[in-house]
Amino acid sequence: MDFARLWLIGERARKRIRLTPEERKFVGEIVPAELSPLPSLPYPAKVRHPAGFSLSGAPVRTLTRSTLVLCAFRALGPKYDAESGFYHRIAADLALGIMRANFHQGEPKGTFCCAQCTLIILPVLEAGALRWFDGRALADDVRRLVEKKQWRFSGTTNRPLQNWALGQG
Repeated sequence: MDFARLWLIGERARKRIRLTPEERKFVGEIVPAELSPLPSLPYPAKVRHPAGFSLSGAPVRTLTRSTLVLCAFRALGPKYDAESGFYHRIAADLALGIMRANFHQGEPKGTFCCAQCTLIILPVLEAGALRWFDGRALADDVRRLVEKKQWRFSGTTNRPLQNWALGQG
């Protein structure tokens, strides 16, 4: 899988830049064919994000799923998950992670397992790309946590990642 290309298309999708026909084909045909073993796919141990920061460990998995959802939402339209079993599994897994953090672990609504993963899913929430809940309202809640330095944002955070997630860099 060409993860570097996926990250670049994900950035274009996040910025709401119209995707080219080649990018749409990559998202709609090539990615599902190459990544169909998800969620058992071995994720890269470390990635270099186009925004200039590196991630390793669990945030790589969250970045991959979030990027896939955002790309599918932009390339295939709002019903992407109803039309593709592959993207439905990815979106449902991401949505369940968000809900699990709140219902099972008592974390604030819209957050994920940690500050980094929460920042990574913020663009997906802001796009409203998960049909099971009001992502924009959850995104507002997450932004308030960051601004008020609450929850896991009370300490040190990955500043480049935070700037990217908040659209500040």
